[in-house]
Amino acid sequence: MLSGAFPGFLLLSVAYNSAFFAILRERFLLWDTARILALVALTLCLSSLPLGPVLGAESLARQVAINVLFDGVIALMGPFLGTLLEPGTLPARVRKALVRLPPAVLLTTPAMLLDPCPPAYWALRNLVLVGLLVLYGASLVLALARGSRAARVQSAASSACCRSAPSASTTTSCSAARSAPSCTPSPSRSRCC
Repeated sequence: MLSGAFPGFLLLSVAYNSAFFAILRERFLLWDTARILALVALTLCLSSLPLGPVLGAESLARQVAINVLFDGVIALMGPFLGTLLEPGTLPARVRKALVRLPPAVLLTTPAMLLDPCPPAYWALRNLVLVGLLVLYGASLVLALARGSRAARVQSAASSACCRSAPSASTTTSCSAARSAPSCTPSPSRSRCC
């Protein structure tokens, strides 16, 4: 049941994106849809659900699919960010890098399947992944510094997820969150945010 619930929630986002694309015609909705569909396929491949004779639980085809889909999600994140962040909030070179560089991760996907993997190839994969992480983080920081509303929404959603994560001391995390300027305690709940 859980293996079906998570992809179901993701597919609701695809329906949402489709409805809004019909109205707005914004490319970031298409990139987000592609990213979500890759996440759905990845979730199904990682689950214990039977996916037919070709994609058996321990088959090589399923392992290849898992690695390609994982790297595909990473690669699709760049064009999504590049089209989501408003014009003028990123330097032109950074925006181009977001669209052009992420597919390079797919060149290193076979490193996950080689046993043993040549150390230089493994190092290249790690370098590409760390480089993309830095690119994505720097893009959001630059966009935030330039007043991007889309970047503010992304960072607010991320901070809300961090705040709602269980902690060892709920009172400490709530008192720290209350002092944050973005936190407004709800009168209907005993906990903040």
